[in-house]
Amino acid sequence: VNVDSTYTVGSILFSGGVAYTLSNNRLSMDNTGAAGHAVINSWSAATQTINSLVVTTAASDLDIVSSAGGALALSGGIDNTAGKTVTFNATNGSTISTGAIINNGLILIAGAQSLTTLGTISGTGSLSVSGGKLNLTFASTYGGNTTVSGGKLLVNNASGSATSTGSVTLNG
Repeated sequence: VNVDSTYTVGSILFSGGVAYTLSNNRLSMDNTGAAGHAVINSWSAATQTINSLVVTTAASDLDIVSSAGGALALSGGIDNTAGKTVTFNATNGSTISTGAIINNGLILIAGAQSLTTLGTISGTGSLSVSGGKLNLTFASTYGGNTTVSGGKLLVNNASGSATSTGSVTLNG
C-alpha cells in the first residue's frame, strides 16, 4: 500500500496470513481516545513492513505489538521527539525490528520475544528492558539511562557505544 502524503491514524492492525508493506513519507500515530495509546498491531504469521517514518504525537503513547509468530519491520524508523513512551511487545515467537530511533521519552521492551534495532538510537530519552530481548546493532547517542529489569540486552555493534553515554543498570 503506497500513501503519498503524511497521515495521522490512531491504530493499524495487520491480520491474516497476507504480508503487507505500507510506504509513505510520515505516519503520525495519535489516539486521543480514552486509552490514550496509539497502536501498531501485527496479529499475523506473515512479515508486515512499514517503510514510513512512524512519528509519536504529544497526545499519545505508542504500543507496537507483534503476537502471532510473524515479523513486524518498522524500517522507516521511529521519531519520538514528542517524549512519549513507546512500548515494543513481541510474543508467541514474533519479532520486531526497527530502523533508527529518535527518542526523547522512554523506549520500553516488554513481552517474551525480541526487538532488533537496525539503526542508531538518538535523543534525550531512556531505554528499559523488562522482558524479551533487545538487540542493539549500531552505536547510539541517546542521552538517557539504560535499565534492564528482566529479559536480555544484547550489544552487537561493531564500534562506538550501543548504550550511549548514560548509565546501564542491571536489575534482573
